[in-house]
Amino acid sequence: MTNEDRESALQRMLDADPSNADTRLVLADLLEEMGEVVRAEGQRYQATKKKRPFEPDKERDDDPFNFFWYADYYGANTPIQDPESDLPSEVFAAIKTDDDQKTHKGFRTRQDAELALAEALAKLAAKCPNPKCKNGWITERYRNYQSDDYSESSSRCPDCAAVATK
Repeated sequence: MTNEDRESALQRMLDADPSNADTRLVLADLLEEMGEVVRAEGQRYQATKKKRPFEPDKERDDDPFNFFWYADYYGANTPIQDPESDLPSEVFAAIKTDDDQKTHKGFRTRQDAELALAEALAKLAAKCPNPKCKNGWITERYRNYQSDDYSESSSRCPDCAAVATK
């Protein structure tokens, strides 16, 4: 079985049960093995934070967007109360989509929504200030899943020990 076959099987498992953190962590390890670090970190974030895009109905003919992330800063004013799809405001703001609304961001597929989240997390990752450093971004910054604080970090680059900044 190829890595692509294993990924497809894991994606089908997530289609059936998108809240399954164990499947997400196995997928994250596989994606990292395949060199897909950004997607792997996105899966780890979702598994540890218990996040998944909201899916209102299996098939809605009137709307091409079937999976949504919501901004948690709207609290009780958020149209859908679903803590698993609520994201910290800075992460929510960094997500790009064709359905870019004030309270939600819609996607055609679960995988599209999850890729957009992973790319947003990568954008928010710390950058090494040392121009000679080969480390493009410091994953340790958002591997600290105990906090949703993406403000200035005191993390140090694992390659050159420079203090990481946004």
